[in-house]
Amino acid sequence: MTISLTRLMSAIKEPKIAKYWVGYFRENFRGEINDQLLEAFQESDITKADIARKLDKRPEQITRWLSAPCNLESDTISDIALSLGYVPKIRFEKIGAEQSNNRTHDFLAKYEATTSRSEISAPMQKTSTHVKEMTVAYQGARF
Repeated sequence: MTISLTRLMSAIKEPKIAKYWVGYFRENFRGEINDQLLEAFQESDITKADIARKLDKRPEQITRWLSAPCNLESDTISDIALSLGYVPKIRFEKIGAEQSNNRTHDFLAKYEATTSRSEISAPMQKTSTHVKEMTVAYQGARF
């Protein structure tokens, strides 16, 4: 694994989660949700207008939801997935597990490459013991 994973594992042993790590995992989770919704949308034969009609929403709302990662409510995620014929599922992966999201580690490597060691170490001195990476996995169950 990379040095980034080692630093993360060290950081989560601290009693308080640093704001950097909280923000990082929130943003990563939003990105993962967006990626999964876009993948489901692209695999479907449904248009944004179709989704809007099914959910009784304005088409521009569907465009906003699907255009960039945002802080969607779980009900909204479920509604979009249902309109596409999918069932949303969430699973928790232990940090450092082999199934871990490579995108996470790539992002950390890029962050380290552009940030000095002292800037990285400071937020990690205040982190938590049990941070679990959340990823959204949409099962391929079609209706």
